[in-house]
Amino acid sequence: MIGELEQKRTVGRRGYGARALLGACLVKSLYGLPTWTRTADLIGEHQGL
Repeated sequence: MIGELEQKRTVGRRGYGARALLGACLVKSLYGLPTWTRTADLIGEHQGL
């Protein structure tokens, strides 16, 4: 799935890869976080995430 997402991305600025973005979506969902700001803060605080 990640490989397919990365292949389909052909335009725009280079940013985070599909793996990082999918991981952030999983963290937000698993921890039940209401906002992306809180998700980014949690990921920034914990090296394992």
